[in-house]
Amino acid sequence: MEPADLVRLSQDDTHVVHRSQREPGFAVREAQGVRWLTSADGTLQSAMRIDAPADPALPNHLLMLAALLLCPQPERSLELGSGVGAIERFLADRFADTTRTCVDSCAELTQIGREFFGMPSDWQPVQIRAADYLKQSDQRYSLIFADLFDGAAHSDCVADEAFYADCADHLEDEGAVAINLSPESESDLLALLLQMRKHLPWVSLAAVPEHGNIVAVATKSEPPDDGTLRQRAKYLGESWRLDLAGALQRLERLPPPAAQ
Repeated sequence: MEPADLVRLSQDDTHVVHRSQREPGFAVREAQGVRWLTSADGTLQSAMRIDAPADPALPNHLLMLAALLLCPQPERSLELGSGVGAIERFLADRFADTTRTCVDSCAELTQIGREFFGMPSDWQPVQIRAADYLKQSDQRYSLIFADLFDGAAHSDCVADEAFYADCADHLEDEGAVAINLSPESESDLLALLLQMRKHLPWVSLAAVPEHGNIVAVATKSEPPDDGTLRQRAKYLGESWRLDLAGALQRLERLPPPAAQ
């Protein structure tokens, strides 16, 4: 099902299999072979196909995974805002040898991930705010995924230059950062990009109109040329059983940084 279908089916309690009694009031629903999570305001947070739990079920998660084209053999990955495990399920299935760190300040989401979204009982993300984790950690990563939201809006730290500075400090020189954004306007997006490109100057963007988001994939150094990425998308996509070619087509590379 498409994200719009999941939102439509979330308008009543017909498909609810779990509803949180605590704030912020998460609900888990299931229909037509898909299980999904919404927040109290009806925002679609995550989804999983019952017959293929490791595969990304939402377009924003697929686009974030396109960062793998820039670093196809990650030694370490960091997931900021791991939620109920959408990115982690894929990485655990296809990249079992990668050292993976999950971070999420919401213990309830971790529990929902274990109970309803196929995460193992011993899965335990670091329970801390993403910005605080970056401040206290000294580890560097091949890939950083940031999916940080409060309901429909991205977390305040995503608009802070310090967040991008810290991401860059924790990123290997040839690594990549994938960030799920929800700017309120074009001017809001431009302001975010201005902060981001001070520290991660090479950026590609993809709009996700079916989910209302924009995904940014950013690096500290110039990424491979489009031809190389297309070749990687074809062969690695087949190996990983992932439509990376389609994701790559949606990503638009911004002009080179002015200093280049």
